[in-house]
Amino acid sequence: MAALSDDELVDMARGGRQSACDELYRRYAALVRHVAGDNIRDTDEREDAVQETFLRAFSKIEMLREGSSFRPWLLQIARRVAIDSRRRRLRTPVALVDDDDMPDVVSLDPAPAMVAEVRQLAAQVRSGVQQLSQRDATVLTMVTELGFGIADVAAALDITHTNAKVVLHRARKRLRDAIADDLDVTGFGAYSA
Repeated sequence: MAALSDDELVDMARGGRQSACDELYRRYAALVRHVAGDNIRDTDEREDAVQETFLRAFSKIEMLREGSSFRPWLLQIARRVAIDSRRRRLRTPVALVDDDDMPDVVSLDPAPAMVAEVRQLAAQVRSGVQQLSQRDATVLTMVTELGFGIADVAAALDITHTNAKVVLHRARKRLRDAIADDLDVTGFGAYSA
């Protein structure tokens, strides 16, 4: 199933093949989750939105003119589901609670020094990614931000599974090297063991 195009899978899904629906879900669930995350922060609510997106898509798959446009069509449905969810959440009245009834809560916010350290590390990672080739940066983004697995990377880049592993491994190594170089340049390298 993984070797089939979206067009072929959509045709099979229209014919009632559950395995085609399963493959389309496997292919795009992480991306739908990512799109829904723009409007929905709660993990459970985001998972509900993912399920709702695929439910709407598969119930209306006959309306899709070209199977090759399944991905953008699905992502448009995901955006609508997420916006609908946000609107429902905003319309739901919030119960007012008396401050006297609230227990004392210890702050779980990170210390300012930790926040500064994480921001600095994030900046170093961004800088490292900018130093990578377009292909390396794309592979790392697919894996870290979109949740792609090796098979997904291989399909997206039209390369073998083994080659995808090598490309990902080398991209990670180049990113580590770029960050290490940045640490040496900024003076942090002297503190490493």
